Amino acid sequence: MKIVRLENVEYVHAGITAFQQGDLDSAANYLEKACIQDPNEAELWALRASIELRRCNHKEHDIFLSRAMKIEPRNGYFYIRAALACSPMMESKQQIAQARARMKHRLSLLEKKARHFQLRDPLGKVLFVGSDGAGKEIEHNSHLNFFTVYHGEDEYAISTSLFRSIGKMFPFLHFRAPHVGRKRTNRIKIGIFSTNLRLHTIGLLFSGILARLNQDIFEPVLITTECKTDSLTEELIQRFGRVLFVSRDVVLTIRTIAAEGFDILFYPDIGMDTFMSFVAMARLATTQCCTWGHPVTTGIPNMDSFLYMDDVAKDSERYTETIITTNLSNFFYSKPVLDNLVSRADLELPDGNLYGCPQTLFKFHPDFDDIILNILDRDPNGVLVLIGAGPKNWKDIFIARLRSKMADIDKRIHWTGKLPRKKFLELLSCFDVMLDPFPFGGGNTTLEAFAMGTPVVTMPTEFARCRLASVFYKQMCYEELVAADPEHYIELALEVVRDPQNRAYAKRRIEESRDILYLNAEAVGQFEESLLKAYEYGLRKQNT
Repeated sequence: MKIVRLENVEYVHAGITAFQQGDLDSAANYLEKACIQDPNEAELWALRASIELRRCNHKEHDIFLSRAMKIEPRNGYFYIRAALACSPMMESKQQIAQARARMKHRLSLLEKKARHFQLRDPLGKVLFVGSDGAGKEIEHNSHLNFFTVYHGEDEYAISTSLFRSIGKMFPFLHFRAPHVGRKRTNRIKIGIFSTNLRLHTIGLLFSGILARLNQDIFEPVLITTECKTDSLTEELIQRFGRVLFVSRDVVLTIRTIAAEGFDILFYPDIGMDTFMSFVAMARLATTQCCTWGHPVTTGIPNMDSFLYMDDVAKDSERYTETIITTNLSNFFYSKPVLDNLVSRADLELPDGNLYGCPQTLFKFHPDFDDIILNILDRDPNGVLVLIGAGPKNWKDIFIARLRSKMADIDKRIHWTGKLPRKKFLELLSCFDVMLDPFPFGGGNTTLEAFAMGTPVVTMPTEFARCRLASVFYKQMCYEELVAADPEHYIELALEVVRDPQNRAYAKRRIEESRDILYLNAEAVGQFEESLLKAYEYGLRKQNT
């Protein structure tokens, strides 16, 4: 970790706090004042650049980051961030294309020159300390290429180039544990590494199946950080009997995990937290595998296998990992149930036909805007229900995109704030139909909607990240709401909403067939078989 000592640190600390709380405008104001006070401190300009990028101000980001690079021209963090600069929300498809072209070009240059740069810590951690000794920490590289997967494009080139460059800058990430390749004669020791196995989408999706691993075959150990645990994490720890708490120190974590002698390292959601991606670059187990918590190739050479369900990974050639599939969903998911039915009035929802799309705003691609607008244009009584959580700038960009094509769009959208899970489920139960966005669809939200009996219209694309809902429907033997193209998608949504009999039929079919998705014991056995296949593949790979 880099320590930056400043005489006047109040603005910096206030800016970091505002940034972490999502108050980006205040954070920008504080950092502007901090940079005026200490104009020669590179890390202040870098932090200011991070804030502007999160505000989707790409030009300002580049200006401020270039100031940091001039002050510290060999700082590897800055060059990684310059190469990966990508706004969470895009104004148009043209902006997406330009950003990706720029990213690929910069990554190509970075890969050629990477050995000339210094990377003290892959996470780019900086501690800003004042004269009174009080400090506040920030991670510069906490997201890497997280937002690019929502562009609906092939991520192979970006991911592989990125991790090749990082490996050149920080050679320790090529560490290889001495036990790798040895065949276990007793239980297979599996480390399950995630910072999100808690009351989080990842915890809801995968904790159930992991908790039910056959401990006559596997010796499971949960690996996580102590600061991110809750009641769900504690249940897993009790099931496993062992947890390995690690700090967000990449080198120390690699050494700690290596000493455990794991046969398998399983990452449910690699890509959601850069910390896990950096650790996964090292060879710490005979087999290292992941699954669809973040459904896109990792691009990491030491990630051996990707565990999917049948029909999800149609784009297997775009993965650096070997794909291993099961014909059932690789989760053991508890179907949520509401104690009492609620009305729209209870939730202060408007009258009209409710089309719900309760996803984070960066999942809304400009192509999906046209779907939304066409539906609302053809249904004068239609209201789109959205979740308004996130920075104000994101909402402004999204609304501006829609407003450019439908002037009165503001009147056709009902916004909710961020909701606790019970309220969120109640909201799902009140939709006439839920719209699964593309090119990045829902997973956990779809399972929750089915549990509420809510019809979901989906359109699978060539990428796994938009095939989950269609695979769930296939397992349910009910695929009538799976669209073949955008026009079909619009027609299906309108038919469900406008025709009460059609909607009742869809609800009944979902309620009759959905149980295969919930608490399916057979799915646990198939998941265990996929882990064993991954282990055998890893043994062959490490011994040839």
